[in-house]
Amino acid sequence: MTAGAIVTINGRPIASSWDGTDLVALAGLSIRWGREDPYEQPEPSILTMQLVDRLGNFVTDENRVGQAVVVAMADPYRVQFRGSLSKPRAERRRVHNPLTNLDETVWVVTFTASDVLANLGAAVFAGDAVDGWVEGAGGWSEARTNVRLQRLYDRGANGLVEGIDTLPQVLPANVDRIMHGQAAKDARTALELIQQVYRTHPMGVVNYDPHANRITVGEFTTTSPVALALSAGKVVLSLSAGLVVPASKVAVDSYTLESTVAEAIDVVQVGYFWYGKDPGLTAGAQKRTIYTEGFIEGRTARYDARSRRVLRVDTEDITFDPTEFTAGSVDAFNRFPAWLLGQVLAIVNGLNGQLRLPPLRFDARRLPLPAALEAVLYRPTVQNVPLHFAGSVYAGMAHVGPQFQIIGGILRYDGAGWSHEVNVCAARPNPAATLTVAQLVTNPGPTLADFDPDISLADLGLVTTGLA
Repeated sequence: MTAGAIVTINGRPIASSWDGTDLVALAGLSIRWGREDPYEQPEPSILTMQLVDRLGNFVTDENRVGQAVVVAMADPYRVQFRGSLSKPRAERRRVHNPLTNLDETVWVVTFTASDVLANLGAAVFAGDAVDGWVEGAGGWSEARTNVRLQRLYDRGANGLVEGIDTLPQVLPANVDRIMHGQAAKDARTALELIQQVYRTHPMGVVNYDPHANRITVGEFTTTSPVALALSAGKVVLSLSAGLVVPASKVAVDSYTLESTVAEAIDVVQVGYFWYGKDPGLTAGAQKRTIYTEGFIEGRTARYDARSRRVLRVDTEDITFDPTEFTAGSVDAFNRFPAWLLGQVLAIVNGLNGQLRLPPLRFDARRLPLPAALEAVLYRPTVQNVPLHFAGSVYAGMAHVGPQFQIIGGILRYDGAGWSHEVNVCAARPNPAATLTVAQLVTNPGPTLADFDPDISLADLGLVTTGLA
């Protein structure tokens, strides 16, 4: 069950229907979140809604801008938005009061609110550097990625979020990374500092989870193996690391497929800093070390010199002149740019040539789904969960999926129920299915009548583990 909405402003609950109080929420609540393009950084989520201010107290409150706004789903309880009121606009109207059965003149307030990412994008905290350091007092010294995040959290970000996730441990044993220092004069915001760290994870982006009030690493999910399984006497599709959604429960406005330049990347470039001896000094001059910026690049599988579309990943990672350090001591750091380049190329090769699905719409009132599915589908945050749409008209088509990840959308509540229009991108590919028809079902029990009606022949062609 996915139902009900709870709105609070500065901790004060706002009635969702006329009950005699001076503030009443109207229909039209929407939360725009995430991104449309898989290579973009997510923008702060934007809440839009209307209130009836019967007495004008909210309209005339000089502290209305910046007040904390929280929106939650009532059943099951889950926070869908946390942020600050930014742009209230008030209009005098005559409306009908159902309690008195009379018309009255009220203020109708339309406002927007930006989520915590916007606060992080405005906040500048003093770093660990002090006078005499090259970064300048208040800057950020060189640090390992997770050390930088912890320092940022301890030096002020803990007042905005409950936590900042460290990077997943995916580096090989012979690869390491360290972040370049940040000058005090650059006044890096908290959001910029987190983005710098997360860019050292393969296509990692800053993701905000409003329920946990926590920053997490948004990353590309990987296609899950598909198995046939028996459930309550029915043969169903089962994903070991994802979810199966019946396509019959997904609404679309059209069956248009789209291809953009984002799915036609020719070259990936990874930027980094180089730390070493200044080569411009003459013999006998005072030694000086410098930082310079460089990049390496690699060609994708669809490389076309005539177009040369470039995806640039600028990191604040440092590499070192090995002649200035003990032999072997910096080799792990110097391997990092090439490792990251290889990881990003693998992701881009998986997305190149993909056709984009139109926006998909879930409607909890008109097209209800099991609670376990709705718990994922109605969350305005990126999750590392691949989705397989059973019975989709696109199943089995080349360069369409076959599994997808939600990366953004518009979550709405209209007073009667929740709906979610989502943007999806293809999940990273896994080895394709190679089962023969005979291998699909070796269990002697089930008959064709036992197959879930949502399963299509094209779905069966994607099964990697048959029913034994």
